[in-house]
Amino acid sequence: MHEFGVSIVWLSLQVTIVAVGAALFYWCVRNKGPLLRSLVISSSLIVTLMLASLMLSPWPCWNFHRTQQSNQELVSVEKSLLSNKTTELKDSPASQREPVELESVWSSAWAGFVAGLDNKQPVDSLDASLAWPVIIAFLFLGGIVLGFLRLCVGYILLRREVKHAIILENTVAQEYLDGFLMEQDYQNIIHLRETTRLATAAVVGWWRPVILIPATWQTWSAEQLKAVLTHELAHIQQRDFLTNLCAEISRSIFFYHPLMHWLVSRLRLEQELAADAAAARVAGGSESYLVILAEMAMAQSNRRVRGPARAFLPTHSTFLRRIDMLKDKTPFRGAVSRSARAIAISCILMIGLLAVGLRGESISVAQDASPSAMISVRTKSASEKFRIDFVPPNALAVIALRPAEILTQDSMKPLRNLIKQELSMNKPFGVVGLNPNEIETATVVFVASEPPKQIGFAIVIHANKVIDRKTAMTKSFGKNVEVEYKGQDYLKNTSGLYPEMRMYLDDRTVIYTGRESVMEGIIDTIQRGSTSRWSKQWQSIENDSVAGLIDLRVARAIVGDEPARIAAANAPMLGLISPIWENTELASLGLNIKQEISLNVSLSQDQNGESVKNTLDALLTLSRNMLDQMKRGMAGDSVQERLTLMSLLNIAEKMMKSTKVTQSGEDVTLTSALSNNSGGQLIAVLVPAFLQAQKAASRSRSLNNIKQIVLALHVYHDKHKHFPPAVLLGPDGKTPYSWRVALLPFLDQQALYDEYNRNEPWDSEHNKKVLAKMPDVYRCPADNRGENNTSYFVIVGNNTAFGKLTNRALSGLLDDGMAAGDNGLAAGSGFGIDEKPADGTQGGLRFRDVIDGTSNTIAVVETKREIPWTKPEDIIYDGKQLPKLGGFYPGGFNVGFCDGAARFLSEKTDPTTLNNLIQINDGNVVDLNNNQ
Repeated sequence: MHEFGVSIVWLSLQVTIVAVGAALFYWCVRNKGPLLRSLVISSSLIVTLMLASLMLSPWPCWNFHRTQQSNQELVSVEKSLLSNKTTELKDSPASQREPVELESVWSSAWAGFVAGLDNKQPVDSLDASLAWPVIIAFLFLGGIVLGFLRLCVGYILLRREVKHAIILENTVAQEYLDGFLMEQDYQNIIHLRETTRLATAAVVGWWRPVILIPATWQTWSAEQLKAVLTHELAHIQQRDFLTNLCAEISRSIFFYHPLMHWLVSRLRLEQELAADAAAARVAGGSESYLVILAEMAMAQSNRRVRGPARAFLPTHSTFLRRIDMLKDKTPFRGAVSRSARAIAISCILMIGLLAVGLRGESISVAQDASPSAMISVRTKSASEKFRIDFVPPNALAVIALRPAEILTQDSMKPLRNLIKQELSMNKPFGVVGLNPNEIETATVVFVASEPPKQIGFAIVIHANKVIDRKTAMTKSFGKNVEVEYKGQDYLKNTSGLYPEMRMYLDDRTVIYTGRESVMEGIIDTIQRGSTSRWSKQWQSIENDSVAGLIDLRVARAIVGDEPARIAAANAPMLGLISPIWENTELASLGLNIKQEISLNVSLSQDQNGESVKNTLDALLTLSRNMLDQMKRGMAGDSVQERLTLMSLLNIAEKMMKSTKVTQSGEDVTLTSALSNNSGGQLIAVLVPAFLQAQKAASRSRSLNNIKQIVLALHVYHDKHKHFPPAVLLGPDGKTPYSWRVALLPFLDQQALYDEYNRNEPWDSEHNKKVLAKMPDVYRCPADNRGENNTSYFVIVGNNTAFGKLTNRALSGLLDDGMAAGDNGLAAGSGFGIDEKPADGTQGGLRFRDVIDGTSNTIAVVETKREIPWTKPEDIIYDGKQLPKLGGFYPGGFNVGFCDGAARFLSEKTDPTTLNNLIQINDGNVVDLNNNQ
């Protein structure tokens, strides 16, 4: 039960990450229409259910590895950490093994409770019977039981209500509904029933939906009846009942989380607004529909369904809120584009992947590299001041740091060693051809648009050497053209996948941004030459190692009154920080790591400074109490886990003890300090974790690319009844082109496919323009070569998924030198034609050809090769010598199977197993779980 309680705590953190990310994303798209907003929230709630289902699973996880110290050093660390404890710990075999490996504190189950902790010994002096994880586990299970009991009772009551409702046949309402269904070509059956217990209409079910309307419907006008039926039909088409069911299940599991309650309530409102949009079109516009809703609100009775069933029905408060929002006369937005849906779902899934992957296996204490191995950096006697003279007046925030200076500090030795390791693997940093030790200052400016609903950003890099512009240009995909604005020239990427502007202020300073309006705002600010409105607050932090400033007045204008609504709905938890949010105008942060790590946070306001100070004091008190509870609740963990956890808790305790809150006038300042030695310990744990998490996220994105490619292969198969051959012949019957080009229409790239001329070679002048527009799905996120080479290939050869070909239009010798075989077949060459032959033969693999099963046959592989994505060339396999795969991630490579699944294969996978996976009909049984 102790382990389960710890898993619950970690799950709560994962859910918080997803909920906060979804809330921020929701605010970003708050003016994009209710359909997109409800999609964002529903996707996040489904992701939380996935997190709950994987709570006790050891995967997926990010792995954090660092160099191990010697056993003697580890023993000394253990003694120093445990020397101040009154309770002595008994020696354990786990503490004397060589070498000892510390478990990662980033793991969702503390990376214990699996193979690494098989030899865990009990600690007799610590009693875990009433440890906090056990209490949390029982409270969590009790809450879930009550929540699910509420849902079950509510659903039973709702079905009983449907059973007793009167079926409406041969009525005006049924005729209207039938007419709407015919207009929209809706094939499924929808039942219409009348109930005396509801005051408003509602939809029950999703497989065989039922529309319930109150008994007072006969008093409605024709316009009211049509609007109500259209509204409920929109709920059915959007499958809102099923989405609400998932949302209620998520709220029942995370009953303790205020953000989950807020997300579920917002989902209900957005679904109603989306259905209102459909009803308003039938009613003749939002104003006419508003009149209809107002009339129905006045005529509503006080009927209420029994308590638990209300979880599935619209509430009266939501009904009134809809009327208030319709009064704003905001125009309704129509359907959400496929690309917008893909972006929204992908963003939420990426947040979920980041959260669920915090399950690192093991993390060991790093040993400092020798002085000769350290990265050399240019030292200076004094730091230059951070510049903000280019920051536009409408800026939201600024963050500035000194990478070169920071890396010289002793506490940053682990970070220097990791960067040196990355550089030794030929992995360049950034897009300017500079390493971190060559960047004097890096400043990120966040700019709010007018009106302030969207945020753009710019990055300003000042190097300690002259920037090689030619090298920097090679890091930019697409073509750059020179643009002039008010006499100032800058470069604009016109053919890349994403917009990019860059401007060189001098030979060592460059500005990047993705928005032209941001670049123009920076140019206007520089030419005006006026003093920044932040100058006074910036002076106190302009010489620090890291400086940051945020204008909370702009932030409040961006998010509106949403934080106040959240705090009101979830008081007192979120209401605790409301004095800071409501009163503070500017917040600045300075971090100095030259002699010791010191933190200085200043909050500036015109009034209510004492309230802000009291809020910070209360937050510090809560933090100290939570820290104390965590230290007391360490019973039951292994020695390895305690060593890492104690190290972090001791560092946090030192920082808490040194933290002070002071007030000068209405300004409030928070200061804290940490010794350089403690800072080094903290960096030694955190930096590798963040870097490894980034690598793992990149690997997951590559898996997603492969899944999209294989899904496109399936859609192609649905249309053509076979996979595309590796090489197809164009309409002229002689010009080859790649399967990657043939797949473009099924990857939402129809325009790019139409632009490609299949009667010309892939490297013709015309097709080179298409080559420069390589879709992201064909590039591995870890591929930083900056070229148009693809990262994903198919394997061509005898008995492979792409070795089958048409027996037409193929005679003589093929490009790879293989002679045509019997009956016109050039076995394993992967050639085919782009249309179905007249004689009925197929041009590629059919599912029925995969004798071994689609789940045991590789379709797409990830590997690093110098092959442009439009070139009709892939990996040749002769059935003997296995091709070399991978190259982007250490330890293995990603593959996609013919059934649509994708996974990471270890480079240690048995060659025989890999050979069996490549072939479609070898007949051998494959067990990947025992070959990783």
